[in-house]
Amino acid sequence: NAVTAAHKTLQMPSIARITNLENGRSIIVRINDRGPFVNGRILDLSRRSAQLLGMEGKGTAKVRVQVMNGESRALAGKLKPDTSGNEPKVAQAAPRGSVVAETLPPPPGANSKVSTPELASSGPVKAPRGLSVDAVERELAAQEVKTVPVHATNIYVQAGSFSRHDNANRLAARLSSVGKAQIQQANIQGKPVFRVRLGPLANVEDADRLLDAVVATGQQDARVVVD
Repeated sequence: NAVTAAHKTLQMPSIARITNLENGRSIIVRINDRGPFVNGRILDLSRRSAQLLGMEGKGTAKVRVQVMNGESRALAGKLKPDTSGNEPKVAQAAPRGSVVAETLPPPPGANSKVSTPELASSGPVKAPRGLSVDAVERELAAQEVKTVPVHATNIYVQAGSFSRHDNANRLAARLSSVGKAQIQQANIQGKPVFRVRLGPLANVEDADRLLDAVVATGQQDARVVVD
């Protein structure tokens, strides 16, 4: 019944808000494990987390991931090893739930860090050994599920990102045998970035197949993104 998740790079332990962009459900989870180790995926959910988000048994869903910095620092100070000689209680690995992750900016004034847009996969979720998790688990398990407005999103395969348009154009031309690639410009810290993307795709399954085809051309850093 642990409300937990696994992420490839976020600090452990940390607290994050996960929002299901398909039904608007939003919960707070504890990031306590590494994963998923599947190309094009970013997050694993425990069974209870998947239930609360309304996606148990569905396999995948598009979500937004926001790290809650203040809560994460408080959690790091709260979870201390048990020095009494008693064996600490450790959250057991949970059956997996899969999600598709999207990045959106945090609300104005929010102290949140938003993950890089990618898709998510599935895998077991467990707590790091030696950490007492009782209080945190009870608090998260008792939370109320919030509901937020749902907006339409699109799924793409991003083959690469460049600071020069001509480099992006060359990659788009090389991918012509796989599909029609488009170049989308974004601004990162005031500097232009040119993203080579294919899509939008109808669903995650189509995106996975196209991702495999793009990776087969040598673009090992290609990934699925949601906008």
